[in-house]
Amino acid sequence: MQNSPLSVLWLAPQLRHDAEAIWAAISLVNPRLVDAMKLSFKLLLH
Repeated sequence: MQNSPLSVLWLAPQLRHDAEAIWAAISLVNPRLVDAMKLSFKLLLH
């Protein structure tokens, strides 16, 4: 399967669930890294 926008939308719920699990694990191990990632996301989105 190619990475077309439709396939990304189809996979989005599972990817979001995985991302939340990864995010929770990272936040437990290294909260400072999470803060850095949040800041980078803000910079990317603006």
